[in-house]
Amino acid sequence: MRNMLLIMPLLAMILGGCQTKTLSAEDFLYAYRSGGMPDENSSPGASKYLGREGDYQMVLITGGAPAMVFVNEQGRKIRCRADALPADFPRGFVTLGTGESTFESSEDTREYVREYLARVGSPGQKTKPPTISPDADDWGKAK
Repeated sequence: MRNMLLIMPLLAMILGGCQTKTLSAEDFLYAYRSGGMPDENSSPGASKYLGREGDYQMVLITGGAPAMVFVNEQGRKIRCRADALPADFPRGFVTLGTGESTFESSEDTREYVREYLARVGSPGQKTKPPTISPDADDWGKAK
């Protein structure tokens, strides 16, 4: 019985540490905006930005559960490598319920995330350098 009391906290720490799931930038932003995982059919939930921990950005999502769970910090923690996200995250990223409607289809959420990543660009994305036109009128102007 005494050994069981020592094993229980250790087991809880191991299982608790496995609850944080690492996602790609697109899936992470989808979950952060919608409050639910992209591969699960759940009703919209809520999300809370938890900040940066080491090399990762952290978010807590409820995945369809009431937002009251945030009082006790219950929900699922997800993370994404900070270097995979745009530099303006989280300031430049809008979640549902902050100036937009509180519900959108999963396709609309996915489209918003893709447009955000295309507009802002992800840190790993290389940008094409400007080309110089040899035309007499435009010579010296970058295109």
